[in-house]
Parts: sequence; C-alpha cells; structure tokens
Amino acid sequence: MNKILCFLVFIAPITAFAEINQCSAIPKMFHINGITTSPSDAKKSKDQLRLLAEEKLGGSVDTFLAYNRTNGFFSDIAQTFY
Repeated sequence: MNKILCFLVFIAPITAFAEINQCSAIPKMFHINGITTSPSDAKKSKDQLRLLAEEKLGGSVDTFLAYNRTNGFFSDIAQTFY
C-alpha cells in the first residue's frame, strides 16, 4: 500500500496539470476506493467519476476499479500505515 501511495504522491503533481486535447490518446482512469467502502459503493463512485470525465472531455473514458476490500474501520486505518 505504501508503494501505491508513494507512486500517487509522485504522479499527482504531474497529472494535476495534464491536459487532454483532440490530439491526445484516449485516457484510461483507475479508481481506488477509500476506507470502509463496499464493493457496490466503490462501483458507484467509479461510474460517477467516469461520467464526470466523459462530460469534461467530451468522449468515452475507459474507467477501471481497483477495489481495496474493507476489514472494518480500525483495520482499514491501520492498513494505511503499512
């Protein structure tokens, strides 16, 4: 999990200023759910993100869910530290 967080920390400043235009490749988006999230809620969030991205970009966006299952609030919090 720490490797993923470190990766996201390094990639966030780069992607925050990325811009998609007509010459750019079709984007792919991966949604990683937050703590205490059920599979159905994670899927709903992914679908909402897809709709927002499609509205903003004016085309279809491949969106995938990387589901991190929950083990309860305290266990999920503890997982953020390792």
